[in-house]
Amino acid sequence: MRKSKFYILGLVISIFIVLFLFSFNSIAENLNIHKLFGEKNKKINNDKNFDVVIAKINGYDIHLRDYEMIKSFLALSGKKPKSVDVFDELKKRIILKNEANKRNITVTDEEVKTVIQVNKENIEKLKNENPEEVKSFLSYLEGLNMTEDEYWQSKEVFEVYRQSILKGKVRQAILNELKKNGNFTENELLKKYLDYLENEKKKLKLEIIRTDLIKD
Repeated sequence: MRKSKFYILGLVISIFIVLFLFSFNSIAENLNIHKLFGEKNKKINNDKNFDVVIAKINGYDIHLRDYEMIKSFLALSGKKPKSVDVFDELKKRIILKNEANKRNITVTDEEVKTVIQVNKENIEKLKNENPEEVKSFLSYLEGLNMTEDEYWQSKEVFEVYRQSILKGKVRQAILNELKKNGNFTENELLKKYLDYLENEKKKLKLEIIRTDLIKD
């Protein structure tokens, strides 16, 4: 059985999600949510108790860290995620990871540096033009106990951006392949893409190892 390095990096998530996640909470509540999210991510990333393997998906080790990070991320929507939702998301990520390997899709360091620089510049621009939109990001950093410089220079952030870019490339490759089979509208194409993911998920075998650590 192959053992993967399939960790969901605990320190950070994509800057796009932090900045543009809208909710029905008040501004104060929203900022507190992102601060708590940062605090939880920091704990998950640094606590060795989260190293335990709780499940396997087609040979990939799923650590408690993976599970709790996804659960914490999904909870940002305001809904309490169930274990089935968490494993569903983990399956999607494994599918895209496998598709990247199958299609020899990679992301260079230069591509990552370019995207990080663009987002860093956008943050600075927002500080001047619409500072309210930056507050969630700053609250998240406060929860992580990181400065902006530490965030942008973090190896974990670099890898999160790499995976985000890779995911986008794989998604586009699948969409391009689906386009060859007919003249579809954007909605039809999106449905075919989602159907493709659903069909691939059905092929994955989930084995729960530590049911005591999986709580809805």
